[in-house]
Amino acid sequence: MSQAIANEIFNILVEFDIETKTIVMRTDNGSNMVASANILKSRLNTFTHYRCIAHVLNLVVAAGLGVVNLQIKKLRKLIKVIQKLTKLLGELENLAKLDKIKFLRPILDCKTRWNSTYKMISHACVLKENMQMLLVKNPYLTNFFPNEDEWELFKDLDQFLQQFNEATIELSSQKYPTIAHSRIILIAIKNDLETNKGDEYLLKDVADAMLEKFNNYYEMLENSSHIATFLDLRYKKYCFLTMSEHEIQLPIQNQLQQKQQLGDPIISIKKTSSFLKKLKETSTIITPIDDEVHKYWISAKVNKDVKPLD
Repeated sequence: MSQAIANEIFNILVEFDIETKTIVMRTDNGSNMVASANILKSRLNTFTHYRCIAHVLNLVVAAGLGVVNLQIKKLRKLIKVIQKLTKLLGELENLAKLDKIKFLRPILDCKTRWNSTYKMISHACVLKENMQMLLVKNPYLTNFFPNEDEWELFKDLDQFLQQFNEATIELSSQKYPTIAHSRIILIAIKNDLETNKGDEYLLKDVADAMLEKFNNYYEMLENSSHIATFLDLRYKKYCFLTMSEHEIQLPIQNQLQQKQQLGDPIISIKKTSSFLKKLKETSTIITPIDDEVHKYWISAKVNKDVKPLD
């Protein structure tokens, strides 16, 4: 399967005569897509594969929700019953009118739709009191209605999962670059998952499961966003706090060396006199290394509100 996918993609690149111009491929984290990307990398020397970070976050959330799967199943059954019966939906809408608020329709989650479980829980938390009033005329709903402990859990989940929903929206933009920004999101989420909120925290097991899944991907995502973040003046001083200057600059220097070895031109705006060059070649004076990477790193940072494409 992976070979077939790689062959098809390669044939399309050849058809459009861009096989030597394609440098990046972004996919989800399916094993077949990862394997096909590795096959393409062997054919295209400058080809780089990036995994979709939004998809990684979706996998992280799924790992956490698996811990409270029974409670979520119970809520899902309640929503299904309400959605199937027009009478119940009508009663909910009438209750909203009595409260003089906009009717918020209960929604059902979908495995293939990112953040849909968060939205189901969020809507249910808002509708809790009105759904509880349905029990008076419809006592059979009691079998599906969550107890108070479960509602407390859903309330915490609603707040906790909001950041993943916001991260997905920000990473899905097509109007501004998100590679460097993704590192800010990943670090913020990592810090939150690693924060010890105490043994009494209702979502402790959920957060632990999410952190374990998150760490499976973090190093890989960190490496893939390193150069883009380094070159983004807004973030370069915020995203490498745990790394030494050598660790920060080494990947960029290695990339420049690889390009030189491949024969790619490294553009320089400086012109050195041929006479000075001759003197340098015969001189025994040790001159400092003119390291443009280091100069860039120690240069002043810019305001985070600056828009790179403006």
